[in-house]
Amino acid sequence: MQYLGFNKNKSIPNLIVIIITFVVLNSSLSISFPIGDLYFIILLGMFFLIFIYILNEKKKINLSMVLLLIACLTSILINDVPIYFRAYTRFLLFAAIIFIVGPLVLTSNFKKFRFKIFNLMNKLNIIICLLSFLGLVTGIYRGITLTEYGTKRVDFTGLFNHSMTLGPMAGIAILTSFYYFKKEQNKKKQLYLIVVMFLLFLTVITSGSRGALVATILGSLYYLYSINRGKLKRYFRIVLLIIFVITATFPLWKERADFLMSKMNRDEGNDLYDSRTVKWEQRLYEFKSSPVFGIGFASINPHMKDEFMESTGAVEPGSSWLGILSMTGLFGFIPMIFLFLRDLYYLYKFNKIYSGYLGGLLILVSVHMIVEGYIFAAGAFLFFYVWLLLGVIEGFIEVEKSNRKMI
Repeated sequence: MQYLGFNKNKSIPNLIVIIITFVVLNSSLSISFPIGDLYFIILLGMFFLIFIYILNEKKKINLSMVLLLIACLTSILINDVPIYFRAYTRFLLFAAIIFIVGPLVLTSNFKKFRFKIFNLMNKLNIIICLLSFLGLVTGIYRGITLTEYGTKRVDFTGLFNHSMTLGPMAGIAILTSFYYFKKEQNKKKQLYLIVVMFLLFLTVITSGSRGALVATILGSLYYLYSINRGKLKRYFRIVLLIIFVITATFPLWKERADFLMSKMNRDEGNDLYDSRTVKWEQRLYEFKSSPVFGIGFASINPHMKDEFMESTGAVEPGSSWLGILSMTGLFGFIPMIFLFLRDLYYLYKFNKIYSGYLGGLLILVSVHMIVEGYIFAAGAFLFFYVWLLLGVIEGFIEVEKSNRKMI
């Protein structure tokens, strides 16, 4: 039996996929099972189980990821990182998760296994985001979000536990629905998917995340361009049509944009980005203080004015890209940026509907990572999704390169 390449009981790999998907999604939802530390125990258990399965497989190691891991570990070893940041524990969990779903190790089984989780998670995400929109219409799910400072803010979170998660995930759901739309031949189903995308767009708007909105627009524009390459007139006609539809329907969704517009209309002194600007300035200061190796994985300078939670050691760097620079220096940033640019190059080169879809998602998360710092936050849902996406992309690239050599 060769399901996912495993030679034993078919139910075992199916069960692993379902467990990992459930556990990760459960951690991101406002209505969830209180599994607590079981989240990490289950994921680490999956790490050892999967490791046993691939022991005898032919493996390819991603050099960029090896260098990144070395950079992360080096940043801890050469710096006096305060113990409350739990840098070693977070590093081990980080390494374990990117081993399971990220692009660290490529095998035949891993490619299929990661795609299976990716496919299931994207389908469930569309359902969750649509149910979130249903909550928007009925007036529920507008909950209390805890900020990183422990203060409370009333906004729309949907079924997710934070509006800053709902925004990008609704954007990802739009791109996934768009991908299904391009594959679908049935006109009625295509119309249904258009309605779904419009509802998901309203969800992105209502989440109030400017970063998610910009990331969704740029990711969608890339995907549109990718599937209309060589047909620029058609591309611009589609873009203009989308702009016209959104503008024409503005009165219908104007009220949904209140939270977003209130952010944009705040005076400079009360700008929501004031705290984020402080974080960006801190990350740049930390990078300049140690530009080669950084100040330490999963940590910030505790003596600066940027706040953090000492009780848990959790930090919010304010930007994933600046977080990589400040925590691991150029030693970690160079292999990371190389990985993203290399993946985007190959996805653009392959010129397929699926490669365009993956490229659109990569653009979306790359832009969103400018304003949200989760790339090293092992345990966070967006952290898991981004590394899963990178793992799927690397597997797809290897398959495509192999197929082209065979032709």
